[in-house]
Amino acid sequence: MENVIISALADLLKPTISETIRETMLEINAKEKAPEKAVKDYMLMEEFADLLGVTPESARVMKCKGKFPARIYFKRGKRTFFRRAEVMQWLEEGNK
Repeated sequence: MENVIISALADLLKPTISETIRETMLEINAKEKAPEKAVKDYMLMEEFADLLGVTPESARVMKCKGKFPARIYFKRGKRTFFRRAEVMQWLEEGNK
């Protein structure tokens, strides 16, 4: 009798458990993919320097001397991030 009840209960719970696992996996995948967009929206000093055709150190010096508009970059801790869209627009305007 107990085996019948346990078996019936397991059959009732399987779809609920499967759906919960599926939803959790979708949430995990969504959270893992979110940083990809952030990475595409910004670039680090090395990539920015590559676009300019200079060394990262030269780009740092140029930034410190105010050669780049403040709208194209921001700092977080010790790192400088460049806004990709703003950089591309700035370069298209003929700046380099």
